[in-house]
Amino acid sequence: MALAVKRAKLGHSGASDTRVEAAGMPVRRGPIEHMPWDILLEVFSVMHPRDLLPLVRTSKAFRTFLTGQNAERIWKGARMRASKDVPERPAHLSETQYTALLFAESCSRCGESGIKLNVIWVFFGRWCESCEKERLVSGDAIEDLMREVKALTDCGSSGDFLAVITKETCDRFCYVSTKYYHQPEVVWFKEIWISCKDDEEKKKLVSRRVATVNERTKCAKALERWATIERRRQLDEEEAIRVARVHGIIGRLKEEGWGLELDWMGPSRPSTLRYHLDGANVAQVLTDAGWRKIREQAVAYMGTIRTARLAEERREAVIKRLRMLRDTVAAYDASLGPRDATSDLRAEFADLALMPAVRELVGAPTEADIKAEDIIRKKRS
Repeated sequence: MALAVKRAKLGHSGASDTRVEAAGMPVRRGPIEHMPWDILLEVFSVMHPRDLLPLVRTSKAFRTFLTGQNAERIWKGARMRASKDVPERPAHLSETQYTALLFAESCSRCGESGIKLNVIWVFFGRWCESCEKERLVSGDAIEDLMREVKALTDCGSSGDFLAVITKETCDRFCYVSTKYYHQPEVVWFKEIWISCKDDEEKKKLVSRRVATVNERTKCAKALERWATIERRRQLDEEEAIRVARVHGIIGRLKEEGWGLELDWMGPSRPSTLRYHLDGANVAQVLTDAGWRKIREQAVAYMGTIRTARLAEERREAVIKRLRMLRDTVAAYDASLGPRDATSDLRAEFADLALMPAVRELVGAPTEADIKAEDIIRKKRS
């Protein structure tokens, strides 16, 4: 697309407006509208389709330009950058419509965003739940039309000349399959069918429709395969970002002195942190600002880990000392030879463990290095 003016400042009356309008570009007025078109084109050329599509609804100027023929290469380039394996555009869709079908995050009919959307590829529609109900019509509604077409042509079913999908619903104890058609397509076909002058013209209409439906069905299947692969790729990318994010959190926690706790958590620490920290299992790159938002919760959680680590270390230290006491008592008893009547008068393990001197030794601080010799000395004392 040739640009008549480079770096023309828009949004002001005068010669620059006239030249831009002559180049087929609308005059824009507003803060962003002061940016030259050639700069905007450079920005558009690196944008993802999901970022480019909302601009169509931003202003009349952007909509006029981005839905025009001069912008086709922008949309095609955006699609290719987003996914190199995207199928070729169907002939009945414009570049903008095709990009919206593939990447839009809003309903293609009502424009509602932030809600669950369902893509029906054979109808080339991305709709919210309410719009989908309005756009679909069941086979019962066109039963008369189907009988009339079948009586005149060789079509085995309406699926030959009208795109169709099948939905299964649970009716008490069994599943019921219902065929649905694209309501605008049905209305259009009925009008053309009625307007045909004779049976020969109707046969030609059906023949053309069969070819069109076959072509679009093949295209829809290719799009469905692409969407499955693309969704898997997106999930893999999001998972990689989540993994990198949690490892970033681990690195920051180590810098703040939580290394012992992280080592104590073992190999499962990434999954443990992702489960317990709200901000860990998010598909967003960890930034300094992002860390500040989740730091308080992360530190609080690591505090509970430290408490658990110290409690376990304390428990292990006490158990180790009691085992040394048990082994010491057993070795002493063995040194006295076979047991006799006087053996029952000697202090056993449980008796010694309750002695204040031994209890003091067993209950010494966790970091104290208690050895068997220390226990023997306490036992003799």
